[in-house]
Amino acid sequence: MKTFRTSVEEFVRAADWLGPVDEPEVTALRVMADALDQGIEGRTAVLNAYGLAVRSLIKRRPPAAPEAPSDPLSKAMADAGL
Repeated sequence: MKTFRTSVEEFVRAADWLGPVDEPEVTALRVMADALDQGIEGRTAVLNAYGLAVRSLIKRRPPAAPEAPSDPLSKAMADAGL
């Protein structure tokens, strides 16, 4: 059975955009994951905060670089700065 903590660790490993500045929020996410795994009282509130924290970290992902044009004319125009 997958736990919240396991999910957090997988997310952190995959989120190569996270850095030291994100560590406080990642730590809070780990604490919330542990609490959810233990089935604490007030689970709904913690689950909502957990979801907000995950979405906040995902939003910090830098935008993907645009793909290079695949056809020769678009490539030539891009190379020419057009």
